[in-house]
Amino acid sequence: MADFNEFARKLRCRFHFGNTESRGMHPFRQKSFYEPTPACFELENYLDLTKFELSNLDFRNNYYNFTKEQQLGLRSLKNMQDIIFSKSDKGGAIVISKKTHYIKEGLRQLNSIHYTEIQEPNLLLIKNNIQTQISKMFDNGEIDGITLDFLRGSSKRGPRLGRLFLLPKLHKLSELVIQGIKKQTMTVNELPPCRPIISQCNSVTERVSKFIDYFVIPIVKRQNSYIRDSGDFINKIENLRPDRDCLLVSFDCTSMYTNMEFNELIHSVGRAYNSAVKEDYPIKLPSCETIKSLATELKNNYFEFNDRYFVQKIGASMGSKCSPEICDIRAFEVINEIIEKYKYKNKILFYGRYRDDAFIIAHSSREEVEEFF
Repeated sequence: MADFNEFARKLRCRFHFGNTESRGMHPFRQKSFYEPTPACFELENYLDLTKFELSNLDFRNNYYNFTKEQQLGLRSLKNMQDIIFSKSDKGGAIVISKKTHYIKEGLRQLNSIHYTEIQEPNLLLIKNNIQTQISKMFDNGEIDGITLDFLRGSSKRGPRLGRLFLLPKLHKLSELVIQGIKKQTMTVNELPPCRPIISQCNSVTERVSKFIDYFVIPIVKRQNSYIRDSGDFINKIENLRPDRDCLLVSFDCTSMYTNMEFNELIHSVGRAYNSAVKEDYPIKLPSCETIKSLATELKNNYFEFNDRYFVQKIGASMGSKCSPEICDIRAFEVINEIIEKYKYKNKILFYGRYRDDAFIIAHSSREEVEEFF
């Protein structure tokens, strides 16, 4: 009945507002639970008949397709406090690890120049500072009321800390170890290297990050080296006809997110934002200084792990909505600067990049390519 009531609400909304233009919907419009008045006789009659038909359905008890042994096993796993379930970084496998191993790997990651341990941060103070900036933007006419409501948020709960979780990189294990695990002739006594993800769900900077991301995505898409996905990559290279003696070169930016200096990221966003094309946005663009000022608030990247508090000092956190785009912008600048200084740049036939992975086709010798790197 709950599903039916929502279905009926949407049909009535379509009846009342169906002629309005939906393609111009505001990008920061929040979900509405508006209850419209009854529609025309035909639609209301259809809804009544549908509800009557649903009420006559013969509902059967759910069949539990686990054996008793499996049910006991699942219940036992749920009650175990010394293991942790997580997804692998690639491939979607489920990793079960000892909690002590998981915490050990997390603390190893945090024991670096990129993070520092702190006392519990004052999230309310940070939230108030952000709200002050948002109100100023509205007063200056840079954002409208819908965007103001989005940035303020509707949650009655206070802001929460980010949370660090780890994605084990099973693909980093050797083939010998993987085969040993499959045959159950070998056990791994510690986690492989993991990818650290800082979840920002309901954090103090979550909506600011989404706001910035909306305005920088079109800028990233206009980069001449931009690759959207695998299909886009194939479309761009399948019509190329390079000579047989050309070199196909791929490279990777090591830990791109965590190796970016935050101040450089902010300045890069500012330089790129000055070239934003107004036609790419259905709403008014905030000023460059406003975007940079809000992006600076992302420095308040506080999170918890194992009941301890940390902040990321260097780089952008994986888990923040706008991190991929702002790192894309900075990587575009850095690599383009290298290409401009490369004396054999005219021999590069193709250069494309998706996040931290790039591909080059060049009529160059191996020595010339090594000089590029």
